[in-house]
Amino acid sequence: MGANSIDNKQVTVEINAGVTADVDAAVAAATNLVLMGFTASEVSGAVAGFDIVNGATGNAAGKIAYVGLVANGYASEWFGDRGIPCPLGLSINDQGGTFNVALYYKTLDNA
Repeated sequence: MGANSIDNKQVTVEINAGVTADVDAAVAAATNLVLMGFTASEVSGAVAGFDIVNGATGNAAGKIAYVGLVANGYASEWFGDRGIPCPLGLSINDQGGTFNVALYYKTLDNA
């Protein structure tokens, strides 16, 4: 992806397809790691849900956002030019269903 105009840092995407269980350490911990946004889609024709987590495992305490998806639904969010600090890494806590999720992130020089 392209660089952000504020800090000229490359935005990277981590894609997880057909998720049916927690995704631990989808993005490894890093100083000044920030979640920029996400896209998600339900793929099995039933409701689905998950938490995006600031942590090494999906069941870590640092829940950032819950995403609920209707059958065949889609959700996305962009958290702005500076994102949400996630120095412990990014994981997915599966709440049921089957979904695809893309996490957009970068590492800033100064958080």
